[in-house]
Amino acid sequence: MALLPHPNPSPEGEGLFVVSATRLSAISTLMFGWRPAEFWAATPVELHGIFAEMERVQAGDVPPDTVDLANLMEMFPDG
Repeated sequence: MALLPHPNPSPEGEGLFVVSATRLSAISTLMFGWRPAEFWAATPVELHGIFAEMERVQAGDVPPDTVDLANLMEMFPDG
């Protein structure tokens, strides 16, 4: 199957995407042990959540304790 060119090519946007995606993929591999398929299966929201949590922890915030987790599980049951 041949790849068709994008109907609205933007060299600046494509270049930025390639650089950003490559960098995030490498970081995900180093930090989480993700393979490329795992990286591409993740949504931007999931990636943002992971990095936001890492930033919070590095800033010295303490992770939730068992009481916090129990409260969250009660508020947001998975069914």
